Amino acid sequence: EATDADYVALGHWNRKVHVGTGNVPAWYSGSPDVAGTVNAIRLGSSGGVDISHAPVAGPPKT
Repeated sequence: EATDADYVALGHWNRKVHVGTGNVPAWYSGSPDVAGTVNAIRLGSSGGVDISHAPVAGPPKT
């Protein structure tokens, strides 16, 4: 809340972790190859935030 931000994206952790408190969602998105997902963020025109975790395909298996 001190940032006056609608959403805070953080990096450097390999797994996804929700760390936000209060009214501001904040996430470490995680590394796609470890977490298996990426964060898909939609910012609404009135300040709303929709966060979903979209799966990603891993590398082809040989």
